[in-house]
Amino acid sequence: MSKSQREEEILEILKLNNYATVDYLAEKLFISPSSIRRDLSNLESKGYVRRSYGGVTLISQPATIAPFSFRRQENRKEKMAIVKNAVKLITPDSSIFIDSSTTALNFAFLLNPSLNTTVYTNNMQLAHHLASKHIKTYAAGGLVSDFDNVVTTGSYTLGMLENIYVDQMFFTCTALSPGGQIMDVNEEETVVRKFMLARAQKRVFLCIKERFGQFSQHMAATLDDVEYVVSDEKLPDEFTEKFKHVHFISSDNNGSTERGETVDYPATD
Repeated sequence: MSKSQREEEILEILKLNNYATVDYLAEKLFISPSSIRRDLSNLESKGYVRRSYGGVTLISQPATIAPFSFRRQENRKEKMAIVKNAVKLITPDSSIFIDSSTTALNFAFLLNPSLNTTVYTNNMQLAHHLASKHIKTYAAGGLVSDFDNVVTTGSYTLGMLENIYVDQMFFTCTALSPGGQIMDVNEEETVVRKFMLARAQKRVFLCIKERFGQFSQHMAATLDDVEYVVSDEKLPDEFTEKFKHVHFISSDNNGSTERGETVDYPATD
């Protein structure tokens, strides 16, 4: 079990119990108490846990700032349902940018090589999975985030993407406000999203319903900047009526827009 996997398991245990002793964690994970102590020191330095004599307590944190490996486990069913509808929007022989989010990671399982799509992404884990399926994939180099250690950001990432223009962009953020602002907690990843939003002909926002009505620190876009919103549940009618140019697609609406229009999905082989 890798270090990141151990830390993920520790956080899962603490999420259920809030408190655990070092010996209990060592027994549950089948590793030495000394290894557990090192993992707890690392988690404490990141602000996820508070250590006390002989044990550890989970510090309550918003889900949006949990580690990538931890966030990947949250809302798995909802994220997969969103991407199942989003992938139907991809036109064969097109180029797409897929962002660094855990929601978009599901494209690795659902994107069909027969579409002959060229993919650009700053998520190294996604790039690896797509390449293993023989999907033409470019991973944007750059600074590897010490927070989301499968994600690249910074000037080198933007430098590679500077001359890249795509047919579609698929992205996620942590908040969609009632006024249509799309926001995220991570400044560095938001910079990459904003950069590529200006280089895409069509933009698809992937939104878990529980993020609707929320606010966060960094503005990525507004609904005026996107053509599609794909969510796991239907968003409120009074909200969707404000943005008539946007196709709102929800998993519980069988691929229809929330204004009752059927989306004209591209034909595939």
